[in-house]
This record gives sequence, structure tokens and C-alpha cells, in this order.
Amino acid sequence: MAKKKSIAADHYGKLFQYFLLAAYTAVMFVLFYRQCVGYGGDYWSDMGPYILTIQGLEDRFSYPYPLMFALAWVLARICTPECAMAIAVTLLNTLSVWMTDRYLLRFIRARVAAAGEEMTPWREGMTHVLVLSLFFVSMLYLPYSVSTAGGISRCMGTYTPNPLWNATYLATRPFSVVSFFAGADLLEKYERGASLREYLIFAVSLFLGALAKPSFTLIAAAVYAVVLLYRFFKSRGRNLIKSLYFGFCVLPAGFLMLYQFFGVFSGTNSAGEESGIGIAPGAVWSLFTDNIFRSVLLGCAFPLLVLLLNIKRLKTVSWFRHAWQLWLSGFLMFFFLYEKGFRMSHGNFAWGYMHGMFFAFLAGLMMLVKNTLEARLKKEKCAVCLEWLFYAAHLVCGVHFFLYMLAGQDPLV
Repeated sequence: MAKKKSIAADHYGKLFQYFLLAAYTAVMFVLFYRQCVGYGGDYWSDMGPYILTIQGLEDRFSYPYPLMFALAWVLARICTPECAMAIAVTLLNTLSVWMTDRYLLRFIRARVAAAGEEMTPWREGMTHVLVLSLFFVSMLYLPYSVSTAGGISRCMGTYTPNPLWNATYLATRPFSVVSFFAGADLLEKYERGASLREYLIFAVSLFLGALAKPSFTLIAAAVYAVVLLYRFFKSRGRNLIKSLYFGFCVLPAGFLMLYQFFGVFSGTNSAGEESGIGIAPGAVWSLFTDNIFRSVLLGCAFPLLVLLLNIKRLKTVSWFRHAWQLWLSGFLMFFFLYEKGFRMSHGNFAWGYMHGMFFAFLAGLMMLVKNTLEARLKKEKCAVCLEWLFYAAHLVCGVHFFLYMLAGQDPLV
């Protein structure tokens, strides 16, 4: 009888998951299609140059990360270029939700079992809702009283884990989600030994992520290099072979990034200006905000609170530690580095920082769920309530921000 009940619960859980995914996919397609069509500039995004690229018409910008463009090009054989690009971005974005749902559902099932409780249909349904909510959270702002006066704006300078106006960021996220969990797991166990399958999943997801856009792979590769070198010297070279196994997994993506960034490091850009990477602490970030510290707080209030309340778990929880390693890597690159020439004002290193933001939010939500299930003392329950309150604030702002974009407003104001 219990087995039949379990099968039925799983069946209804799947139906609910598919319903949420279908609804989310339909709503996001509307936004992406409107961005592709543009409607006279009402829906600002980067879609215009992308659509020209798949038609072979764009020559000012180069995009040496062809995964999304190849998918859109194939779809354009059966529909308009605008529709093809909207479908391609929608599919990749929905894949991000589906992959995150798989990992988070597995995580919550394990936590519920560890607490000696049952994974009820209600809990499974709430897991799907939580995953979906993660893809709506944004920076904190006052929805009806925000202006650009004094450097205060909704997004620019503050940034968001869900920049829905940038298709290439969204295209790389399903692969970065897999890379995040696979990388966190390998960093925890590679010195003891890992299976070939685990290494392959990690290597392929990292490569595909770079093939979609190198922004995540860049900050992740920096983390892996620092961690592997630190552990290598700490072990006095005894883990050399295991370190090489891990390093070989990063090499394909690393070689791909060398090709992608070759034009940035050498020669001149399309405007005839010198190419290269410069170092100027805070210079680019300050173009978009008059207070970087305030912007970081508004963008990451929830994960920073979770970090503050769970700082000791950085040593013991691999995925929590890895998320903050990625955030720090993205933060440092965006704070210190910039592209020379006209691309300086584009702030392209911000994409790595926004990837770091997303995984800080993801790890923060996972830690919040863990704490909610384990809270027994009054002070622990109070801390959990405060964390939920901060998460809810980010979610309310995020839903408003999404509706703001859906109505055709400029997301960067």
C-alpha cells in the first residue's frame, strides 16, 4: 500500500513539475520573442545583433561562442530569424530550470531523509516552486521610487542573478549549473579518487558552458587553478596525479577560451582601438554606480545574510564553499579588470560576477532549506525566518522587475 502511495505521489509530483515548466516556458517565450522583434526599441536587449549574426549580416561584433547561434540558425530554417532566436533562448533557459530542479530535488530528498521525515507530495511540489522562484529573484530596489539620480538605478551597478535581457548569459547557465555541482563534488573528493563518469560530466559541461559563453568558465577556471595549486603545495606534491586528472578536465574549455579571447588580448578591435585587458580597481564598476559597496549589498543581501549566519559551514559544506569561491572570483575580476577600447564601457566582466551571484543565491537557498529542516532552538528558528524574509524581498523585487521588462521597459534604467 505504501509503495502504491509513493508511486502516485511521484506521478503527481512529475505532473506538477511539468505544468510549472510549461507555464514558465510559455511566459519566458513571450518576453524573449518581444525582445527579438523589438517593437521599435521598446524591448531593449542584445537580441538585435544576435539575429543579424545568424543571418550572416553582423560584422561589428564577433561572437566566438557559437552554441546558441548554431541552435537558432537551425531553427531559422523553419521559421523567422526572430522566432528562431526566441525559441533557442527559451529552450536553453528552460533547460537551466530543469537541471537545477533535478539537483535541488535530490538534495532536499536527502535532507528530509536525514531528518527522519518523509518526502511528501507537498514537499516535492514546494521544491519545484522554490526552484522556479530562484529564476525570478533580483537585486533589491524600491519598485515605484527608483530613479537614476545620484547613481541609483534598478539594475546597472547593482546587477542581478537573472539578467533576462542577455541571451548568451542565459544560454550558458544550464551547463554552468551542471559544472557547479560536478565541480563542487570533485573538489571534495578528487584527492581520494573519483570515477571516470564524474570527470566526464564535469569536463563536458564546462566545455559546453564555454561554447555558449565563456563568462562562467572564466571565473570557475580561476577558482580551480587557485584551489589545485594551494592543495598541491599543501600536500607537498603528493597529490600530483590526482591534480593532473582534475586539470585535464579543464583543459578543453581552457583551450577554447584561449581561442575566444585571442582577439581581446591582441591586435585592434573593430573601431581600430588597441585591444587587451587592463587593470583599474573599481573603474568600470564606478561607471554604473556611485557606491560599489551599496550595490553589492543590494544585489546580494540574501546570500550575504546566509553567509554571515553560516560562516563556519564554509569549511564543511563543499557546495556552499564553492558557490562563494565563484562569487569571489567573479567579484574580483569585475572589480579589477576591464577590456580596453570602446568595450570598457560595456563592463563585460560583470557577466562573471552575475554568474557568481546566481550560485550564491542557489547555495543560499539550499542552506536555507537545510536550516529550516534542522532548526530546533528558538534562535535557529528566528535566523531561518530572517533568511526567508530576505529571500522573499529579493523575489518580490524580481517578479516586479520581470513584469517591468515584460511591459517593454528598459531593464538597465
